[in-house]
Amino acid sequence: MEKDEGYSSGDDEPGFRSSMILNSSNLSFGEDPNAYKKDKACNVCSNSFAVMGSSKKHYCKFCFRGVHASCSKHKAPDRTGKNVRICDRCYQKAIQDQVKDNLQKELDKVNAELEEIKKSMNTEKDQRKHESYRRDGLERKLEEMKAENLRKEKEFNDQSERLKKELKTMEEDIEELTRILASADLEKKQRDEKIASLKQEINYLQTDTQTDIDKITDLKRLIGEQENENENLIKELNSHTDIPGEVENPLSRANLLDSLKQKVSNAKDSQKDLKKENENLKKRLASLREENTSKKAEINKFEEGGMQRKRSMSKMSADIKELETQIEFQEQEIARLQEKLNNSRTLK
Repeated sequence: MEKDEGYSSGDDEPGFRSSMILNSSNLSFGEDPNAYKKDKACNVCSNSFAVMGSSKKHYCKFCFRGVHASCSKHKAPDRTGKNVRICDRCYQKAIQDQVKDNLQKELDKVNAELEEIKKSMNTEKDQRKHESYRRDGLERKLEEMKAENLRKEKEFNDQSERLKKELKTMEEDIEELTRILASADLEKKQRDEKIASLKQEINYLQTDTQTDIDKITDLKRLIGEQENENENLIKELNSHTDIPGEVENPLSRANLLDSLKQKVSNAKDSQKDLKKENENLKKRLASLREENTSKKAEINKFEEGGMQRKRSMSKMSADIKELETQIEFQEQEIARLQEKLNNSRTLK
């Protein structure tokens, strides 16, 4: 830029201080390079150049405004990198901008570091939170497992107690069934013995009945013979009643009649006794037949009871086998639950 009359750049004057901290990027330039020509007073202190008692004027190489030498004691690099005069106002503004830029950079850097710290803290916080959630989850799961183990242990104990009671009841039932079976066997044996005795008695009765029938037959035969004999006696009596008159001894005739009458009377008495004995035998035969029928009915009843006993015994045997199967299953279940409980305690 050319020099104008009355103005001096003063770039080479002694006592002039160059700025080592200003950056050309923080310096701004005025729009009118000839603006200082119109200035009558210092653009910094606003004092007239004439009042200062100096005809030598300067102008700032950045704002292009007229300034005193005392108001422009610093240099700053221009667009070419050469240190040239700068007024205090531009210098202060440049310093402020420089400081502001530096502060902004530092602030941006600090903010970036803060963001990184925040991210790191958030990441660490998230990790801690995640670990806390995970720890809480594991603790809850552990508590749930403990509660579940306690519940299972209680359930196992209750089930074991219940199974023990059921086993005890089953054992008592088996003992009762065994006792009933023994009693049934004894009763069956007694019934078999009684049936055998009744059959033997029936055989005796049948034998006695046959004997009585034979006796009745003999009595009938004897009665028939006695009746024939009576008829013969009557005929003989009648024949003697017609004794001819030429019988010499009347006493003999009377004795003969008396003897015949006595024989007839004895025959009639014998006939009555035989009839009476026949009636008694008939009554006894009817009684024996009735008793025989009763004994047969009793035997049938005993045999039917024996069949029922056999069916009951078969059913009880099947029940005992079923109970034994259930006991075996319950013992296996107890063993399985005990193993499961031991595994749960091991996991604890």
